[in-house]
Amino acid sequence: MSLYLIGNLLGRLAISYALVWLVIWLVFSHREWRAAFRKTHRWYGLVTVVALFAVGIAASVANGRFS
Repeated sequence: MSLYLIGNLLGRLAISYALVWLVIWLVFSHREWRAAFRKTHRWYGLVTVVALFAVGIAASVANGRFS
């Protein structure tokens, strides 16, 4: 496994987490950042992060951009 592939996976995972945290912060936590972190680390937040990560990887593989 190359460093490029590891960086790509970790970067996609970090962006997925950041997007889920941002949506939870804006919509469900009334702009309380600590509440957003708590909600992101619950089962529904983690499932959403994994699902968004998987969709991103699947789209990248389908387009041939993931090597």
